[in-house]
Amino acid sequence: MRPWGRLLLAAIAGALLAIGVQHLPRGRERAPVAAPAAPLAVVDGRSISVDDFGAEMARRGGPANFPSEEARRALLDEMVRTEVLAANGRARGYLDDYGVRRDMLDILAGKYREEAVDPILDALGVGDDEVAAFYDAHPQAFTIPAAARAAIIHFALRQPAAETTVVATRARAAAVRAEVEQQPEAARFAALAAQYSDDQASRYLGGDTGWLVAGQPDGRFAPAVVAAVFALERAGQLAPLLETADGLYVIRLVDTRPATRRPLEEVAPLIRAQVLAEKRHRRLEALYAEAAGRVDVEVHPERLSAVPLPPPAAPRPPGPPPLPGL
Repeated sequence: MRPWGRLLLAAIAGALLAIGVQHLPRGRERAPVAAPAAPLAVVDGRSISVDDFGAEMARRGGPANFPSEEARRALLDEMVRTEVLAANGRARGYLDDYGVRRDMLDILAGKYREEAVDPILDALGVGDDEVAAFYDAHPQAFTIPAAARAAIIHFALRQPAAETTVVATRARAAAVRAEVEQQPEAARFAALAAQYSDDQASRYLGGDTGWLVAGQPDGRFAPAVVAAVFALERAGQLAPLLETADGLYVIRLVDTRPATRRPLEEVAPLIRAQVLAEKRHRRLEALYAEAAGRVDVEVHPERLSAVPLPPPAAPRPPGPPPLPGL
């Protein structure tokens, strides 16, 4: 081959090689790794970073509260001062103090609950269908029980009572009841109650007992008296003469009020609050169980017996005698 041919062939090969190199696949270019920012201060081997400083400014209302270089320098000085005091506290063993450890536990637990628990609980809600289901499942909880109102004339007997006294009281009570039966007007009953009744609370109110609630004891009257009232069926009806340990009663029914169920619309807010509280409690217990499952827990309640009990409190000394005339 002639010399000029060899030169031409070499030129063509060089050109092809240059073209091939340009089209070879290139690897991904690595993004430059930013060097960590230098700390603003180091105290006892602990750094105060730029991020720490920004978080502290945010905790105190944001950068707008530190507009000048002097204000930021003052804040940094305060952070350094706190680190210096904390370092000395660690050197004194304060981290082993129960009060310090307890405060740190409260902070850690509070932070965890704020970020990992409360958002889940706050997201819980109660639908209208849940409210209606609770209402249907608990009818008695939203039912106003039946009530009755009566008028009484009480003939008291103090125990032990002589037989002659008992006989005389029975006769007087029976005579008054017969008079009420002959003159059933409410005004006549009220007049007889004012004249004969020993029940001072109702005597001058026509014998009115007020509303008695079915199924609920009333501290003013013996259970037998309440039962006798609810045994009556219509207003104006007289009960048989009732004798109890504290005397005899003439009882007249004044009015009745049937049991009524409160409408769902009225009690829905109460139900919603109760169901939500129960859901939050169950979810909280489940979240606690999940958290406890991620750590090792050992509890030995049987060892509590070794904990010494505090001594009983000393009796307080008697106070000074009262002043004369007081």
